Amino acid sequence: MNHIQENIAHGLTILKRVDEAIDRADGKSSIVAAATVGLLSIAIALMIAANETSLVSLSKLEEYTAWALVFVYFFLSTISTYYSLFALFPRLKSKSTSVFYFGFLSEFTNVADLEKYVTELSGEQKHTQIIKQMLLTSEIAQTKYQYLRRSVWFLFASGLIWSFIMVRVATLVLMSIY
Repeated sequence: MNHIQENIAHGLTILKRVDEAIDRADGKSSIVAAATVGLLSIAIALMIAANETSLVSLSKLEEYTAWALVFVYFFLSTISTYYSLFALFPRLKSKSTSVFYFGFLSEFTNVADLEKYVTELSGEQKHTQIIKQMLLTSEIAQTKYQYLRRSVWFLFASGLIWSFIMVRVATLVLMSIY
């Protein structure tokens, strides 16, 4: 195996690892999005239930504080959802001419044209295309993880607010019962 073939094999191994990292980011983003939507659903159900029942009477200050917390919670949850969706669907700006890029491959209308293009590439050209694809997929992975990290932080912050709201609601209900 010559030097170029070794570099191509190594490059393909790196591409596989980056693709696996992208898949993990997609899975984590889906979980964050589902958790955020789940918490939002619970909060909406509780708000509807609180408006329909008069179990607890609140002073105006307590009521405004409660609504302010709910607003902050919704705001943080919305931002978390926004970032998790961006992590799932990053914008691809590349117009790569690499045989390793799906956008370029989809431009071929038949297998014979693609096969001709690939066989005409020298080992050095294939090596260069792998390097370009490594850069492109690494940028995608980095972007996904940046959005995922932001989404998790906003989910954590909204979870803290949600927990505070739930503790406060439980306290008020228990105080009204006893």
